[in-house]
Amino acid sequence: MHSHHYPPPQHARTHYGGGGEHGGGGAHGQLLQQYHDGLLRLGSFPDKHAIGRLTEQARALDAHARDVVDLMLGRVIPHAATPSKIPLFYVLDSVLKNVGGAYPSAAGPYIGPAFRETFRSVPPKDQTRLYRMLKTWAETRLFEKSQLTELFAYLGPWIAQQVQGAPQGGPQGGPPGGNPEHLVGTKRPAPLPAHNAAPAKAARPVSANVQNEMRRLLREVRVCAARRWLIYPC
Repeated sequence: MHSHHYPPPQHARTHYGGGGEHGGGGAHGQLLQQYHDGLLRLGSFPDKHAIGRLTEQARALDAHARDVVDLMLGRVIPHAATPSKIPLFYVLDSVLKNVGGAYPSAAGPYIGPAFRETFRSVPPKDQTRLYRMLKTWAETRLFEKSQLTELFAYLGPWIAQQVQGAPQGGPQGGPPGGNPEHLVGTKRPAPLPAHNAAPAKAARPVSANVQNEMRRLLREVRVCAARRWLIYPC
């Protein structure tokens, strides 16, 4: 069981309007406060313009990347409402890829706990989004290989479940195997819809391409784990 410990920032924690180790706190504290407020305003909708503004604000704060990362991954994301977590991760993803600089190395010690905690708390469609995001981090080598290895190892059982095509049921996943009635080859007739009720949407099946990609990745996970190599890329 992984702990929810987040590493302390490299600098003393600042009170945005006060002094602290950065001296004076003035402009730096105000910029961090504005960034904090912008993250909170993002809400549950990943507005591309808001993400772009936050990315540019992070660029202006590049000299204080560790403080920004501590704010995002150590304070805001862990305590955000579940629907807000993925938009916040999109901000992080944009900063890592479009600003770069000191941000990937600053985020490295935080990314494991923040990613695992978020993955556990979000619904299946958002888990898939996080998985795809992680793949791009691996392909562009944003983090150290050991950090990526840990995350792919954590996702191993989830990837295996996707490969097996187990229905995910309700918004939090549901039991593997779906409806047990398929075991005896009988199905209960569907209930009549209520008057004027909208027809239920059928669950979207996982495409063959996605299943093949997950099978390939699962093979790499198993081979690399057996060799005690780093999981992605092997």
